[in-house]
Amino acid sequence: MTHGGVHSNSDTCALHDDARELEELAAASKRAGVQVVLRVQAAALRRKAEEISRGIIKKPARGNSNRGAGWGAHGGKKEREKLVVVARGTEGFALINFAKEWADLPVLELRESGLEGVYHDLVYGFDVTVDKNQAITSWGSSRGNRRVKVGPYSAMTFVRKVEFMKL
Repeated sequence: MTHGGVHSNSDTCALHDDARELEELAAASKRAGVQVVLRVQAAALRRKAEEISRGIIKKPARGNSNRGAGWGAHGGKKEREKLVVVARGTEGFALINFAKEWADLPVLELRESGLEGVYHDLVYGFDVTVDKNQAITSWGSSRGNRRVKVGPYSAMTFVRKVEFMKL
């Protein structure tokens, strides 16, 4: 909530709660890459809470988002409630499924992420392509396969794929 353009204490409490939950998920994760992504996001939430409490962050302009680096997936309502996208600039992103069911989306748009290009999965070793509209246009080895599937209680970490020039 905001009062007079400045966020209230309930905003900072919610951010601290979210950060604590991400830290608990990181501690429970068996994958080092997932632990790093979750801890970085938790630290960002704590910094944001500190900035809010100090009055540095004001109410966003109408139509702007103030959600930080993590966004709910833009798919069906059920998937949006359980799949979270965490972007780290344009260098990579993580998909985290908090549900006990598979997240299965016919299309995944990574709105407001700034992501574009080819990203490589660190665990399973496949590539995904994100177009200029921040939508995944290929998932895995099948060209044109846009369907995104993330297993229950799991996270997938993607980093920008760098092609080296052949001499």
